[in-house]
Amino acid sequence: MSSNHTRVLNSEWEAMQHRIASTEAYVINRQAEATRIANLIESRRREIESIHQANQRAIQQSVSALTEMFNESADVVRGRINTRLQTQADTFGSELQGIRNELANTSARLSVFDGRIDALATTYNDIFQEYANQEQTSNARANLVLNEINRLLQLIDELSPQRFSPVEYANLVSLRESIRANLNTGDSQAATLVSQNSILHATRLLARLQLINDQYNTQVNAIRENTMRTQRRIEELSSNNGVLTAEIGGVMEEYDYDISFWSHGTFDSLVNEFHRLQNMLNGNLTLEQLNQVGAELDRLSENIARCDANARRERIGALIAADAALRLHNGLSNSNWNLETSGYVADDEREPYAMTYTDAAGNTVSVVISPESPEAPGMFMEVFSDDEELASMTKDGIHASLEDEGLTIASREQRDDCHLNPDSETFIDNAVTEARETLEQRR
Repeated sequence: MSSNHTRVLNSEWEAMQHRIASTEAYVINRQAEATRIANLIESRRREIESIHQANQRAIQQSVSALTEMFNESADVVRGRINTRLQTQADTFGSELQGIRNELANTSARLSVFDGRIDALATTYNDIFQEYANQEQTSNARANLVLNEINRLLQLIDELSPQRFSPVEYANLVSLRESIRANLNTGDSQAATLVSQNSILHATRLLARLQLINDQYNTQVNAIRENTMRTQRRIEELSSNNGVLTAEIGGVMEEYDYDISFWSHGTFDSLVNEFHRLQNMLNGNLTLEQLNQVGAELDRLSENIARCDANARRERIGALIAADAALRLHNGLSNSNWNLETSGYVADDEREPYAMTYTDAAGNTVSVVISPESPEAPGMFMEVFSDDEELASMTKDGIHASLEDEGLTIASREQRDDCHLNPDSETFIDNAVTEARETLEQRR
């Protein structure tokens, strides 16, 4: 005999597929678990906000300290500087804050503000040089410069200079040590020579670091909030109390849903990737590395949504295949066929479902049902009988019974493969192999 490969449809299946695929179909059916997740995420939100505010305060304190240091010098020399420098001195603090505000409200790169940062550093340097020139000796002036660099470096050290500007920071520290060494040997002229433009470099580095930290704090906060949302989704999807719901025939049904199982482990790999990125986010990243982590987290969130959708398709396919098996069983039982064996291959719901029936005359019906597509499961069917005409009629009768059970025959293929299936066991083995290959290609 030639076996049949039949695909069946049902309007209820199509409706269930659309409902279960929707976002709201997944729910946590235990209030205590939903509360636990909500409390966990709220705690994380408060932690993120606390870190963000603490970083903002630290940057603002640095800006205020720099402005106060500038004003100390400016107040001393204000009466003897020209109008241009006086105007620049009067707007130093507001200009620095203005750059911070503009950077926060645009997507511009920091390099766009390089000219204004250089102008600020030049103003600071010019005012300080006027202040230092009141000293009568080169030794006193060099010591004044060294003291100012030390104060600027104290502020710089609070802003992760080795992470964001390692070369400039190392050069400034080296310059400071050179000034100190020359002063220790009594060579004040060499110390003065070495210290030229040192205040300019230190102020420029400090202002840039304040702006870099502003950028970093804003970006890392946004990424942490995105991480929090992803963490919430992971917590929800991995909960033992998560179910898929659908209204079937006016009754709300719940279906267990283990995303790790139905995604064939893909979800677990994505969770591991999330933890890796989360650990990176807690480390000392550069701006470039931070943006890379942010982009990877965006992709991860998309992959989790895709994984969930695919896992739901697997679950829906299994539910529909199980319903098809039940309807087939009802049809065969009503036609006096007796169930001999049935069950999932390897006791795995994701695998094909095999069934064997016999009648009183010793004829055998073997069927393998595969969730090869969520909307239309496939049925591999063969009848083993000494009477070919009876076997053919039996297949037609089975298809008619499927329609009586509310199924629509979407396609029916008759195969010339009787030589490949000498008995029921061989047919089932061959059908399961083909079904598995189809499932693997789809996955």
